[in-house]
Amino acid sequence: MEFGRGMHGFEVRTTKYRDDQYNEDLRYNQFQYFHRMSFGNKVGVNFGVGYASMDIVDSFDGLIFSLPVLFQNRQHFGLELRPSHFDTDGVGIDELDIYFVVHAE
Repeated sequence: MEFGRGMHGFEVRTTKYRDDQYNEDLRYNQFQYFHRMSFGNKVGVNFGVGYASMDIVDSFDGLIFSLPVLFQNRQHFGLELRPSHFDTDGVGIDELDIYFVVHAE
Protein backbone atom coordinates (compact mmCIF):
# COMPACT_ATOMS: atom_id res chain seq x y z
CA MET A 1 0.00 0.00 0.00
CA GLU A 2 1.34 3.42 -0.89
CA PHE A 3 -0.13 6.71 0.24
CA GLY A 4 0.92 10.33 0.47
CA ARG A 5 0.38 13.82 -0.84
CA GLY A 6 2.51 15.97 -3.09
CA MET A 7 6.21 15.25 -2.76
CA HIS A 8 5.81 13.02 0.33
CA GLY A 9 4.87 9.37 0.05
CA PHE A 10 4.89 6.31 2.29
CA GLU A 11 4.82 2.62 1.42
CA VAL A 12 3.96 -0.36 3.60
CA ARG A 13 4.55 -3.78 2.08
CA THR A 14 4.47 -7.35 3.38
CA THR A 15 5.47 -10.53 1.57
CA LYS A 16 4.62 -13.92 3.06
CA TYR A 17 5.92 -17.22 1.75
CA ARG A 18 5.26 -20.74 3.00
CA ASP A 19 7.29 -23.79 1.92
CA ASP A 20 5.34 -26.91 2.90
CA GLN A 21 8.10 -29.27 1.76
CA TYR A 22 10.57 -27.92 4.35
CA ASN A 23 7.93 -26.59 6.76
CA GLU A 24 9.42 -23.08 6.66
CA ASP A 25 7.83 -19.65 6.62
CA LEU A 26 9.32 -16.41 5.35
CA ARG A 27 8.00 -12.95 6.11
CA TYR A 28 9.51 -9.82 4.53
CA ASN A 29 8.20 -6.43 5.69
CA GLN A 30 9.07 -3.04 4.22
CA PHE A 31 8.26 0.48 5.46
CA GLN A 32 9.55 3.32 3.27
CA TYR A 33 9.40 7.08 2.89
CA PHE A 34 9.49 8.43 -0.67
CA HIS A 35 10.54 11.88 -1.78
CA ARG A 36 8.67 12.32 -5.06
CA MET A 37 10.06 14.42 -7.93
CA SER A 38 8.46 15.16 -11.30
CA PHE A 39 10.27 16.13 -14.47
CA GLY A 40 7.54 17.52 -16.71
CA ASN A 41 4.42 15.45 -17.32
CA LYS A 42 6.21 12.34 -18.52
CA VAL A 43 8.80 11.30 -15.90
CA GLY A 44 8.55 10.91 -12.15
CA VAL A 45 11.36 9.76 -9.86
CA ASN A 46 11.05 8.81 -6.20
CA PHE A 47 13.93 8.45 -3.78
CA GLY A 48 12.97 5.91 -1.14
CA VAL A 49 14.60 5.05 2.16
CA GLY A 50 13.17 3.00 4.98
CA TYR A 51 13.28 -0.04 7.20
CA ALA A 52 12.92 -3.68 6.19
CA SER A 53 12.83 -6.88 8.21
CA MET A 54 13.03 -10.48 7.11
CA ASP A 55 12.11 -13.39 9.32
CA ILE A 56 13.06 -16.90 8.15
CA VAL A 57 14.80 -19.07 10.72
CA ASP A 58 16.69 -16.02 12.00
CA SER A 59 15.55 -12.41 11.84
CA PHE A 60 17.34 -9.76 9.83
CA ASP A 61 16.52 -6.06 9.72
CA GLY A 62 18.07 -2.90 8.35
CA LEU A 63 17.79 -0.10 5.83
CA ILE A 64 16.15 -0.45 2.44
CA PHE A 65 16.79 1.91 -0.48
CA SER A 66 14.75 2.27 -3.64
CA LEU A 67 14.53 4.47 -6.70
CA PRO A 68 11.17 4.05 -8.46
CA VAL A 69 10.88 5.71 -11.89
CA LEU A 70 7.62 6.31 -13.78
CA PHE A 71 7.62 6.87 -17.55
CA GLN A 72 4.30 8.11 -18.85
CA ASN A 73 4.17 8.91 -22.56
CA ARG A 74 0.39 9.11 -22.85
CA GLN A 75 -2.19 10.71 -20.65
CA HIS A 76 -3.58 7.44 -19.26
CA PHE A 77 -0.77 4.88 -19.69
CA GLY A 78 2.70 4.46 -18.25
CA LEU A 79 5.44 2.08 -17.15
CA GLU A 80 6.92 2.12 -13.66
CA LEU A 81 10.20 0.46 -12.66
CA ARG A 82 10.73 0.03 -8.90
CA PRO A 83 14.23 -1.24 -8.03
CA SER A 84 15.08 -1.70 -4.36
CA HIS A 85 18.05 -2.93 -2.34
CA PHE A 86 18.10 -4.44 1.16
CA ASP A 87 21.36 -5.72 2.65
CA THR A 88 22.13 -6.50 6.28
CA ASP A 89 24.08 -9.15 8.18
CA GLY A 90 25.23 -10.76 4.93
CA VAL A 91 21.68 -11.18 3.65
CA GLY A 92 20.93 -9.17 0.52
CA ILE A 93 17.78 -8.78 -1.54
CA ASP A 94 17.66 -6.87 -4.81
CA GLU A 95 14.21 -6.49 -6.31
CA LEU A 96 12.89 -5.04 -9.53
CA ASP A 97 9.14 -4.65 -9.76
CA ILE A 98 7.70 -3.60 -13.13
CA TYR A 99 4.21 -2.12 -13.40
CA PHE A 100 2.05 -1.17 -16.33
CA VAL A 101 0.10 1.86 -15.12
CA VAL A 102 -3.41 2.80 -16.25
CA HIS A 103 -4.98 6.04 -15.02
CA ALA A 104 -8.77 6.18 -15.18
CA GLU A 105 -10.36 9.60 -15.00
